[in-house]
Amino acid sequence: MPTANVTQPGSIGKANVLSAITMDNTWIIDTSASDHIIRDCSKLQNLHPSSQQVISTANDGISFITGKGSIALTPTITLDTVFVVPSLECNLLYVRQIILALNCTITLWLFFVFFRIF
Repeated sequence: MPTANVTQPGSIGKANVLSAITMDNTWIIDTSASDHIIRDCSKLQNLHPSSQQVISTANDGISFITGKGSIALTPTITLDTVFVVPSLECNLLYVRQIILALNCTITLWLFFVFFRIF
């Protein structure tokens, strides 16, 4: 069963977030994000250019997208659409996109998160 170790609740700009460690990456589980985002393109499979070129950040800034691809969060969970934004300080998991892609529910508690995949 895939698991995530949640490290610390907090906030970044306008976003209320939890951070999680999955395999070899640290991610922010973000209910306010618009997409999954990673800093390091070397972690992605099937990397290719993105038609979307910028994102708006939680602190009202703009960051450039340099590509998109897929990533394996665990041996059994892969996210297919992940944007590469090298200028961000953290990797983001967009909650709504996870729910739709994995057909799951997500329960957020103060110090941990539970993914129930159907």
